[in-house]
Amino acid sequence: MATVARYFDRSEALVAASLLEAEGIPARLADEQMTQIAWIYTLALGGVRLEVPDDRLEEAQALLAASDARIAGKIEEVGKDVCARCGSEAVDFKRFDRRIRGASMLLMWLGVPALMWSRKRFRCRECGHRWNEAPRPSVE
Repeated sequence: MATVARYFDRSEALVAASLLEAEGIPARLADEQMTQIAWIYTLALGGVRLEVPDDRLEEAQALLAASDARIAGKIEEVGKDVCARCGSEAVDFKRFDRRIRGASMLLMWLGVPALMWSRKRFRCRECGHRWNEAPRPSVE
């Protein structure tokens, strides 16, 4: 068996292994239990190793590289915020409104358990439009 990749997150390793198995490449995870039992040794072990048979190593590497490129493209596509009015991508994001943040801080200073109420505020730098809900992803 040859090591195709190493993952410090067990869930990423499981996703990669299932991707390879769906394509007919037998895969196994090495050191998975050790990183679960004693997580502090994860760095020393080099993470969870994804292993495949020696004769399928190049095929597995190509498949994982293509999958990583697809995922990176999807993240970039979804991460774009656009204005609902003019369609511009020049959008600012603000997590807390000043009044709400001030009230939350005052309550916490008084010892009252309070959640940090937040409102997602978006503002278009092009047309000045403001809205509260999440902007729609850019679709081209």
